[in-house]
Amino acid sequence: MRKIIALSSFVFLFLLAVLPATVSHAAETNANAVKITGITFVTDKGEIHADRDGNDFSLSLVGFPGDAKVQAVKVTSDTAATISLLSKSDEMYSDAVDAQFVNGAAVINKEKVKNWSTNNNDDTYYFLFPKQANTDYLFTVQELRDVITEYDLFLEGNGFVADAQGNQSPFSLAVETEGWKWENGKWYYYNDHAVKLTGWLEVGEDWYYLGKDGAMATGWVNVKGAWYFLKSSGAMATGWVKDKGTWYFLKSSGAMAILYVSMKYFY
Repeated sequence: MRKIIALSSFVFLFLLAVLPATVSHAAETNANAVKITGITFVTDKGEIHADRDGNDFSLSLVGFPGDAKVQAVKVTSDTAATISLLSKSDEMYSDAVDAQFVNGAAVINKEKVKNWSTNNNDDTYYFLFPKQANTDYLFTVQELRDVITEYDLFLEGNGFVADAQGNQSPFSLAVETEGWKWENGKWYYYNDHAVKLTGWLEVGEDWYYLGKDGAMATGWVNVKGAWYFLKSSGAMATGWVKDKGTWYFLKSSGAMAILYVSMKYFY
């Protein structure tokens, strides 16, 4: 199964690693008051842009090179002044956990994280990414995928953005570490180490067959002497299937039964 997590504390660490804010949050939250326009992971192999649905974002690391070095996390907004893990109504809230937007962006890099860790005596970052003590980047893509997998980080964690007038809105980010990816006109399934899978694959309640090159199969395939039919979605069919005017019966395993019934009429 593909792994999707909500934005959790280790990601928020980077959003908090900037100077304290001077703008106060409003006690009331308005979902439409302040909009984030983008969340981007900046790497040495290109940028990874999160998909946006309002203030809800999803970012896919599926198939991305594991050795890519994430140099910064950039959050953009036309109206936001600060970004925070906590709402002002939270009893643990303080201005010290805000991050500021400068020229429409809050950019979190290694220097800011180091300053945060030192000034607040907080070793969370180095606990999660122990190899990053002496580097100039935040982490590699694979290190992030490994942290998500190792700690099974399916954590709820919405953040908040506020404008200069104190209006406040929530936002969220989900990170996908493994799953389907469309490449060169074909579907492939990558595991959380960016490896293309081959052979039979179960996703949810459906089975798929991936060829030797990892491409998802459709139509008829012969596997170890047995015929299987994969729908246009790639999902394996069972029961009766009509193909080019002929009906075939597929066992519960998906394998075609030896006998089939032709629905053609003869006079």
